[in-house]
Amino acid sequence: MRVLEIGLTAFGGLFGISLAHTNWAPAIEQIESRVRDMHKDPAWKAMPDYKKHQEFYAQAASHFGIIKDAWRNYTAHARGIYTEEKATLIFDNVEEFMRTLATRLHE
Repeated sequence: MRVLEIGLTAFGGLFGISLAHTNWAPAIEQIESRVRDMHKDPAWKAMPDYKKHQEFYAQAASHFGIIKDAWRNYTAHARGIYTEEKATLIFDNVEEFMRTLATRLHE
């Protein structure tokens, strides 16, 4: 989950959103709002493939929201107990998601 925070911080930075001193939920909500409004930003609209970027970022934002609700909150507050098999599955999914995110974002 800590690795995902690095990804979320980089993702937020792309849209001028800081995660300093905030929970994931407000940051994800702000990112989702900025992604929905990309068509209003002349800098994004000037990109010939901005709709592809919007699709990618919308999918990434939705993943962060689901990860937060499904695993992050329970893990961070020591409520979740995972078998080795389940932990490996979560790890593998996080790894793949971060690889995908890294194709467009940099720390």
